[in-house]
Amino acid sequence: MATNKDKDIDKIDKRLHVLTLVVKRQDDIPKVRMKAKLLCRMCGLDRVATAQVGTSASEMARLIVRMSGGGIVTFRIVCCKIGPPIGQDQGGIELFFEGKRACDPSAFSDGTCPLDIEDLGKLRAVSGLKRVLDYVEIQSGVHGAPLKVKAIKWGIRRPWEEISQKEVSLRNELFRDTEESYIENLRLKHEEVLRLLEQTTVQNRELDRMNSELLQLGQDLEIMAREHATIQMALRIADRIRNPVTVIGGLIRAILKKDPAVGQETRRRLEVIRQGVVELEEFVKSFEELAEKEVRSFAREDLKGIVNEVLNTWRPSLLKKGVTLMADMPEDRIEIMANRRVLKTALLHILRNALEASPGGGVVRVAITRQKGKPAVVISDQGPGIPPDVQKRLFAAPVTTKPRGTGLGLFLVKEILEEHQGDIEIESVQGKGTTVTCRFPIRWREDTGWRSTVAQ
Repeated sequence: MATNKDKDIDKIDKRLHVLTLVVKRQDDIPKVRMKAKLLCRMCGLDRVATAQVGTSASEMARLIVRMSGGGIVTFRIVCCKIGPPIGQDQGGIELFFEGKRACDPSAFSDGTCPLDIEDLGKLRAVSGLKRVLDYVEIQSGVHGAPLKVKAIKWGIRRPWEEISQKEVSLRNELFRDTEESYIENLRLKHEEVLRLLEQTTVQNRELDRMNSELLQLGQDLEIMAREHATIQMALRIADRIRNPVTVIGGLIRAILKKDPAVGQETRRRLEVIRQGVVELEEFVKSFEELAEKEVRSFAREDLKGIVNEVLNTWRPSLLKKGVTLMADMPEDRIEIMANRRVLKTALLHILRNALEASPGGGVVRVAITRQKGKPAVVISDQGPGIPPDVQKRLFAAPVTTKPRGTGLGLFLVKEILEEHQGDIEIESVQGKGTTVTCRFPIRWREDTGWRSTVAQ
């Protein structure tokens, strides 16, 4: 069973690598004991703890030489947020022992290496380590793997800042008469730099991907605005000409069919007009099909999944400005009928407005909830708010409070929400912030679409 001291290992938030010793032969073992005790004294551990660390370190070094033909012993200083006294930082000495190769059976009297971790724990050096140190973790050492053991002794009472400032003097003192440690520590530092460079490369690739996605979403918004305006205008034109064309077509067909007195030349001209009417009817029909196609692009989607995608895309921008994102998501799936790409673009625009309005260090809250049974996304910021005169005309026409803004954003967002049979509501208090609520219908009405919107 894990003790409180065992649990402290999960709370370590600072590590300082100070020394790695190469252990090749028995003559190196006293050096391990000496350096371990010196580090403990320099860090302020009491005499008992210092003796315990020195003795257990040397015994483990002896085991490495015997069992693996040598290896390394690494010393680190660690800091943990939990430990006696409760609520204060507590430091400790971390020891890491690693053999250079798998166990040599000839090192044991019965010619057999430990069969499992439990057997390893029964070895004199390892069991002694467990008795005097606060945390011991056997990471490997059986089935052909080199021995690896991590251990910690708590008890440093000096502030972490004080220890960090003495890092150079600590290393200079510990490296004295330890030529190989310079080389080994340089190698480890080199590997650490390579790992950091690799992590940075991965992070940069992820940022590039997210920036590319943001750029694409921004372009989508502009394209949608143009397409939407064009389609709306075309549908209004088509709606205006539908009735006259129907009347004209019907009259010409009646004349051609029922009036035998019409001359050949007049009949020929009426036939030309009738063909033009047919073309206009096909023109109107093509725009109606376009509206129906837009309606068919809606599918049953998980609202939480859409919101999470938007947040994951925009999170780097929030972090860059120092704005905290607090998301409140339900455990259950909330399904709505949506055009995924279009709705993501609308939510992204609202979130971008919240970010631009938020001061550095502010908080943007995003919640998925239900309001009177309707699924809703609520986005709140701590910005300066929207002036009352601007609030009154936010959706009446394109409006912006930005020097370089076009004002198409919220105007288009409202259109998108209406196409989703939902609505958008903005509440803003100057000096306190703005809350935008996007609500979606409980039931989707299949007979609605842009055509019915235009007809109204």
